[in-house]
Amino acid sequence: MTTTKYDPNRAALERLCAETIAQQLQAVIARRGSVVFAVPGGRSVSGIFSELASRSIDWQDVKIFVVDERQVSLTSDQSNFKLLSHYLIEPLQKLNKLSPDNIFPYDAAQGIEKYQQQLEAVGAKFDVVLLSAGEDGHVAGLFPNHHSIESTAPFFLTMTDSPKPPPERMTTSKRLLAAATYGSLLFFGDGKKQALKNYQDQTLGVTDCPAKIVDLVEQATVYTDNTV
Repeated sequence: MTTTKYDPNRAALERLCAETIAQQLQAVIARRGSVVFAVPGGRSVSGIFSELASRSIDWQDVKIFVVDERQVSLTSDQSNFKLLSHYLIEPLQKLNKLSPDNIFPYDAAQGIEKYQQQLEAVGAKFDVVLLSAGEDGHVAGLFPNHHSIESTAPFFLTMTDSPKPPPERMTTSKRLLAAATYGSLLFFGDGKKQALKNYQDQTLGVTDCPAKIVDLVEQATVYTDNTV
């Protein structure tokens, strides 16, 4: 089931999304003792990361993965993990709230097989996933009408022909995203109006608009400051 939250005030949406994710993380921890949380990079998520860093969450029980990554070093300005580190991981570590053992960046040198093994060791699925739609409706590294969204890979896949630069990328597969228990999807900013329109278009499928993957998640919320 997917619900949509609209507010022209982006900051209010960021607070709402962060609070909802915090509740979801805590619910899984209470049920199972730990939770796997998967996040993207991009400009749209930095505010939510900052909000999450201030929430009362049992971070020592949260395993953090990335849903996609550029095939670059973790210190590169192109790295999604670098943004995640700046806005969420480093603030938490300064407060001794997050152990390095709970942080799972993608290492291009080790490849997707290693990343799959790391995920399998903590449950083989994402419990809570945060996604941000691109202007073309892509999520993670899954692009419209591209072999990435058509892949049947169970966990992760890589590509050398990403429609959005840089061309070398790793992404979570459609199957793995769809298997999440909780999902949040962002359409923030004027540049995402067409993507939101495509998401709402009943004549388009997941291949045409990968953002529609969120509708396959057990419980999901779409957050937007746009109207169509």
